Amino acid sequence: MLFASCGAPQLEPVDAGTPDAGRVTLTRDAGVDAGIDAGQPTIDAGVRDAGPNHEPQVNPVILQNRTTAYAGQIVELALGATDEDGDRLTFAWSGPGTFFENGTPSAQRWFSDERAAPTQLLLTASVTDNRSAPITRQLTINITVPRFTDVFSTLSTPVLQGGQCVGCHGSMGDYQIAGTRNVAWSQLVAADHHRGTACINAGVPKLVVASDRQRSLLYRKMNSTQPAACGDGMPAMSQVSPASPLQHIVMVGSWIAAGALND
Repeated sequence: MLFASCGAPQLEPVDAGTPDAGRVTLTRDAGVDAGIDAGQPTIDAGVRDAGPNHEPQVNPVILQNRTTAYAGQIVELALGATDEDGDRLTFAWSGPGTFFENGTPSAQRWFSDERAAPTQLLLTASVTDNRSAPITRQLTINITVPRFTDVFSTLSTPVLQGGQCVGCHGSMGDYQIAGTRNVAWSQLVAADHHRGTACINAGVPKLVVASDRQRSLLYRKMNSTQPAACGDGMPAMSQVSPASPLQHIVMVGSWIAAGALND
């Protein structure tokens, strides 16, 4: 199937629910496409001083590797903090979208939820030594709608270079992947799929229906919500649900919801 890689590693979301449901409780580096354990995110600053407590010293801003990102694009975040008493520091991250630990609780990777229009999202990080009130810092990130250029370069190009669909579809089977953006777009938007009349009758008539994710086979199979008549999720050998990495689903879903433009 277009854009899929069999057995691709997955990202388990911290919380794929309502906006502002992204609070993190991690204890180790999850990695972009690895699972994550539940627990309390802490950094041990040393041995606790027996004297009076001093609140942590927290950097004034959250560092970020980009100020603007398209929906589904990963942003790296970090907040520095120390404690002169050597208290163990606890970090909590919240806001719309998905957070996962980037080697330490003070550093996160994050991507937004699905967005069909440009917006600004407010993210919050709090730090406490568990003896004083949490200290918070906030960050606003500009979120844009993914362009087809982003979809093509992020998903199509690696597939073209690595032939990652071959394992599922033989020598690409019924689906061909174009070498240029314009042709690739024409092979997706309003293009027939090969799952037959039963899948069409189940409400999924095309590979991509502009502005309608639920009638788009590409999105439904990536998200593992396809009707039974439409076959397996994508990639088919995935052992998790949804089958595709969540950040890719967010990117493709946002692009379709915004009109599946060829831009």
